[in-house]
Amino acid sequence: IVGRIVDVMPNAKRGALLLHSRETDALLLAGFRGTGGPAVSETLARRAMVEKRGLLWRGEAEEASNAPPGASIARFAISSALVAPLLWRGEAMGVLCLDNPEGAHFSTGDLRVLMIVAHHIGMALANRRLAEELRRESNIKANLLRQFSPQYREQLLNPAGLQLSGERGEVTILVSDIRGFEALTRHMEPVAVIEMLNDYFSRLSPIIWAHNGSIDKYIGDAILAVFGSPNKDPKQHENALRAALEMQADMARSNAARAKKGKVTCEIGIGVHCGEALHGFMGVLDQFSLTVIGDAVNRAGRYCDGAKSGEIMLSPQVYQWVWKDVEAGPAQIITKHGETLPAFRLLGFGDPRD
Repeated sequence: IVGRIVDVMPNAKRGALLLHSRETDALLLAGFRGTGGPAVSETLARRAMVEKRGLLWRGEAEEASNAPPGASIARFAISSALVAPLLWRGEAMGVLCLDNPEGAHFSTGDLRVLMIVAHHIGMALANRRLAEELRRESNIKANLLRQFSPQYREQLLNPAGLQLSGERGEVTILVSDIRGFEALTRHMEPVAVIEMLNDYFSRLSPIIWAHNGSIDKYIGDAILAVFGSPNKDPKQHENALRAALEMQADMARSNAARAKKGKVTCEIGIGVHCGEALHGFMGVLDQFSLTVIGDAVNRAGRYCDGAKSGEIMLSPQVYQWVWKDVEAGPAQIITKHGETLPAFRLLGFGDPRD
């Protein structure tokens, strides 16, 4: 665009388009026309942006009555220059500069024409910036909301519904992973492994969301889910266990369907524990997510490690909340560190909903 402007503007030999960075206040070169690189007086450029008006520099005539606008005038042999800020709704988004090093001067009429061109460029830049901000906001929401059930998504779409902070409180952690994943996939093609994992995640994630759970993260072949965050849930223990039972039932159905198609099947073990943890939204502006931190997460992982294929192991801390409603048998888990953990093997709920 700079080249076309230089071509049609009388006496213009060189030109440059500079965009202003809101974050650093720098003037970024977006385009130029001229041999040997851009020829720009930054002093004139910034003056035009601050004063929010076009400037006409006429070389020696200007220097006779005003202090020279910087060493770049002499350095680039600028004998005459036009500088027009890219204005949109009171903001100077950049500046458009034209000059002549050969002694020919611009007129006030040239400046009026350049200001009109600069106005349209500013309007186009504002539209592009708006589109980028909308796309950025959409990406942030998509990244964030995929962790949550539809119920929470509607709430978080409300700007007042998202608090970028954390709190310490009681949550229930569910950890699920594939039994023998390394041995299972050792001789599989990478594409087949990814297909199996995507199928596994796409089937189990909605079950977690349906029971008011949120997905903290996917870790390799594991799912780390939390119940009771971001909102408190008086039924978090029950919801976590109902989700676990439905996940195991769905895996059985999925394996039957995959086996009929000749596809590799997999089985999961699930561990459920509850306790105090730090939970909230953490990360950076464009990439933040719900995160749960604390010993409760590590302990839930140990109960998951102790669960065999098709099993759901829950801690005594969870069992004390649901003992009247579930069918569960006592068990023990020996961790890889030799620690013995008391546990309960979940069989089901003692009501017609199962």
